[in-house]
Amino acid sequence: IAAAELRVSAAREALKGVKIETEVGERAFFEILDAQREYVNAEVELERAKRDMVVSSYTLIATVGRLRAHLLGLVPQSEIATDHQAAIQAKPVALRTIPAGPVASPAFPPLRRSLHD
Repeated sequence: IAAAELRVSAAREALKGVKIETEVGERAFFEILDAQREYVNAEVELERAKRDMVVSSYTLIATVGRLRAHLLGLVPQSEIATDHQAAIQAKPVALRTIPAGPVASPAFPPLRRSLHD
């Protein structure tokens, strides 16, 4: 991560220098675009390095068997399920009426009872 931070810093300074040189006519405009691309690429690499460190940390914790919800300060799944069940039970249920007898629809025409119907 430290190397990626240094690369971001160097790319930022290079971009500043290219902008100044372009203003005085020493560089072409497209060189600003190249310097900006380098700066953005350096920032992307820094963020990837940070993400890789986090993923590696959790992989190590999981490998040694310490990746548990209570050890990480997370709410156990059983408590989430209990809270969800309580919320569902607290809501009133609207009943709908079901018509008596068979219901025909264009997708499902009524069934014939015999070949002569």
